[in-house]
Amino acid sequence: MHIKRILCPIDFSDANRHVNEFASLLAKSNDAEIIYYFAYQPAVPYASHAYMDLEKEARDAKRKLEEIKPTVEGVRASWVVQVGPPVSEVVEYANENDIDLIVMGTHGRTGFKRAVLGSVAESVIRKANCPVLALKEPVPEPETDQAAT
Repeated sequence: MHIKRILCPIDFSDANRHVNEFASLLAKSNDAEIIYYFAYQPAVPYASHAYMDLEKEARDAKRKLEEIKPTVEGVRASWVVQVGPPVSEVVEYANENDIDLIVMGTHGRTGFKRAVLGSVAESVIRKANCPVLALKEPVPEPETDQAAT
């Protein structure tokens, strides 16, 4: 598989740190670019009176997204913010911009939470034309009591 462009959707959760580390290593080993991507659906409906708020939200999101950098020296990166439903925006961007691989996090929800909240990663996997690597946040090691050993 020839990887030159990696799309890395970001949702600003703690899982993004792990995803960024993996995407950075993958980009370095393939001399690929990472495109950090954030799509959001604003709480305010698209209306002319809310246009200025949408612009401010987009600028704020871009500023926050640009704080995320590759964890490996020498990896090229760019940052994209778009307004719209995250699943369709990620898939559309990947399909229209020659993305070779999507590397994204999954919260690993099951049961009721998954039924109510859905799975962005699962939907992207089903709809994207390119491969998708979904990484679940590592489970922290249980702390051991050193005094007890």
